[in-house]
Amino acid sequence: MFYQHINSYIYDHIGYGANRFHNSPSGKYAKFMYDQDDVRLYGGDIEATVNPIKGLSIVAKGEWIFARNITRDNWLPFMPSDKYGLSASYEHIFGAEKKIKASFSLSGNYVTKQERFDPNTDLVAVSPDPYFLLGITADVAFKLPSNREIKVMLVGDNILNTLYKEYTDRFRYYAHERGMNYSLRTIIKF
Repeated sequence: MFYQHINSYIYDHIGYGANRFHNSPSGKYAKFMYDQDDVRLYGGDIEATVNPIKGLSIVAKGEWIFARNITRDNWLPFMPSDKYGLSASYEHIFGAEKKIKASFSLSGNYVTKQERFDPNTDLVAVSPDPYFLLGITADVAFKLPSNREIKVMLVGDNILNTLYKEYTDRFRYYAHERGMNYSLRTIIKF
């Protein structure tokens, strides 16, 4: 948990009136301006880890932030939405000399709809819808002589190909976030 009162907090926001947009040869864009006001930030995060059996780890977490502009008596713009996560990972060491370690993890993250913003000062009057992302990771690590190691990983992000927009992303006005993504990675420690 935290609480902070900050005098003269510097933040950016979308301009007002004639300063709301600027024209360029490629089109009309939002104009972001800096201001300085007294603010109150409070919130917290919590995390709990359980290991029900050897090799299995389950982690649950949550994050919240409330940010009030005291000077203008409204919400600070572009503050993150509440986030909740649950992940499970399992790892096993095997091989005749216990030199091979394999692990698998599954994680889910839920992001709520941001309701703590001022619709009159944003480009759009509604914030993006809540969303859920699912990710997986599988890896195998091989220990080599002289403390060296080779690890091969398969990582999948947004494996359900969820269409979503993140409230804090400035590109949310123009496009959705990245869809399903898989990557194959190799890490060599020498």
